[in-house]
Amino acid sequence: MKVSLSAPALVAAESPRLLTVQQAAAYLSVTVWYVRDQFIRGKRVPHVKLGRRHLFDRKDLDAFVESVKKEAA
Repeated sequence: MKVSLSAPALVAAESPRLLTVQQAAAYLSVTVWYVRDQFIRGKRVPHVKLGRRHLFDRKDLDAFVESVKKEAA
């Protein structure tokens, strides 16, 4: 029996590049409020706005973590 995966199934299996506010908060182990306050209102991390959704690139979140680590050193 041949199993065929559709395109959406393949995309869902991979880690998404853009994260929602809730996903970004979980990724960084912070609260949703912190992400909204610091990253959206405070503009500390670039984000993409699609409609009413704010999405964060994993690379930008990783760069934020690295910059905070350098400040603490």
